Amino acid sequence: MMVKDNNKKGQMPVDIPSPLITDLATLESRLGRIDYRLIVSRLMRCHDFTLPVSMSIVTEYLRFLILKASVQDYDGTELSPSPYVELAWHCHILDTNRYGAECEAFCGKVIGHNPDEDFAERPERFNRTCQLYLSNFHQKPKEEIWPAADNVQNLDSDTQKTNTKRKREAKKAFRIFVKTVDGKRFEFKVRKSDSVNLLKDMLSCEAWMETDMTLMFAERQLEDDKLLSYYGIGPESELVAIDSVRSSNSSDGW
Repeated sequence: MMVKDNNKKGQMPVDIPSPLITDLATLESRLGRIDYRLIVSRLMRCHDFTLPVSMSIVTEYLRFLILKASVQDYDGTELSPSPYVELAWHCHILDTNRYGAECEAFCGKVIGHNPDEDFAERPERFNRTCQLYLSNFHQKPKEEIWPAADNVQNLDSDTQKTNTKRKREAKKAFRIFVKTVDGKRFEFKVRKSDSVNLLKDMLSCEAWMETDMTLMFAERQLEDDKLLSYYGIGPESELVAIDSVRSSNSSDGW
């Protein structure tokens, strides 16, 4: 992020780099500059994680960004994430403009991702990350998201196989729309085998709605445990979402 120096009259404005933020407490206070909801939504939509699991992964991903910024590891030579944290990183970095802007707003510089990193040194970088995590956050990383270093490469391989399978399944995905009663319209990629509950989770992240919302399609209220195929939902279908608060108010005659 750059700021303009316009103090001197008659001279062209000069771009002055924003100061780099490395203080842990300051970085934690600036996490709100990253829209985590989109990352959560992509994890659910692209990798089939549930909302609670996606939230846990993104929480650890944001902590990883704090660690990267605190040691100024902008080129990816010092610290490495776990495979699950890296999935969240990929979901974030896919939107390159947003990612760059959010990194600069968060710590003053874009945190680079190096796809050609030295994999032989990855366990060492991963161990360094876990040690720094313990030192800064005063707790061990969650083992289900940050496995032991000697399991990282095996988990990497399993994750890649799973991603390949999910990419094949993603080809079966189609676009639907969900419209809220206040006129907002959201687009989602879904499959016929997705549950109504999963769609509610995705909408909850995108629209800040409670998961106990009501979903309607073709004048039918959808049940959480049913699949989208049960209701004949297909490409370009449009559903209506009614927030639980608005729904309860309507039932009270408001």
